[in-house]
Amino acid sequence: MKTLFFYFVLFLPLLSCSNAKKQVKLPDELRQTFSNRFEPGGTGLGSRIDLHGFYRNLLKPLVRSSPTPDTITWDILFYEDGSCITSKMDLMLNNYYQRSPSRQASRNFYRDAVWGIYRLQNDTVFVQFREYPFGFRQTGGWNQRYIINPNRSVSIVVDNTIHSLPGPGSTTVKSGTLSTQVAKFISVAKVPPPDQWMKNQRFFWRNDSEWERYMSGRN
Repeated sequence: MKTLFFYFVLFLPLLSCSNAKKQVKLPDELRQTFSNRFEPGGTGLGSRIDLHGFYRNLLKPLVRSSPTPDTITWDILFYEDGSCITSKMDLMLNNYYQRSPSRQASRNFYRDAVWGIYRLQNDTVFVQFREYPFGFRQTGGWNQRYIINPNRSVSIVVDNTIHSLPGPGSTTVKSGTLSTQVAKFISVAKVPPPDQWMKNQRFFWRNDSEWERYMSGRN
């Protein structure tokens, strides 16, 4: 039994990579709540903002239980095709290009980071992120909004809700308060192609023929 378990652990990464182009089972919650889709012809976002880099948000924790809470760094990289990725982008990109074209570097970027799809409506970018549904891991996700400013900068819409925690000094709760915060743009020389897992799944495409064309180009 121990020997079987050893070989299962050894070959698990290889199995996951070999199945990268196959359809994965999507949780019912994701199917019911995820509305963004890949659209034919791209989004046009590249004509509105700079896509040759990523945007960094400096957010304070929702729970201010410390007099000097640490700042949370939140990076997002947009692609013209509707893809977006969130992670510690400087570390993720350095790891990818230093180790590329290794399989592990590709896995770290395309599977371990959280990917999403955005849609552009007037001056607002609506983003939906979902983790890759693999094995027994639950698929987490969240939605975000970004505002395109007249000077081509981007502001994230921040929920200023403060939740309380047990203990003294943590009793203040606010709800329904929103603000915007300008994200810092960090330019990079190049970014990996947006070959994310969602593009392999028919569910995430508005047009079946577009999905079939994309998949045929990968074979």
